[in-house]
Parts: sequence; C-alpha cells; structure tokens
Amino acid sequence: MEGGNNKVSISFYCLNARRNVQARCRLSEINSLFIRNKLIV
Repeated sequence: MEGGNNKVSISFYCLNARRNVQARCRLSEINSLFIRNKLIV
C-alpha cells in the first residue's frame, strides 16, 4: 500500500508546486502510470 500513499503525496506536492514543477510532476505521474501498465502487461 506504500505505492498508493506515495502517489497521493506526489499529487499533493504537485498541487502546491509552481507551474514549471507541476509540469514535471505530471510527467513523472504519467511515466509511473505507463511503467505500471507495462509491468502489468
């Protein structure tokens, strides 16, 4: 369940981050989702 908590904290950080950092956070979130889907497949 640590992964879920980590994702929540990342999203929370992104919401409070500046715009340029937000873009970076979103990119990392998309990458982690892509990696997770790739691992499942």
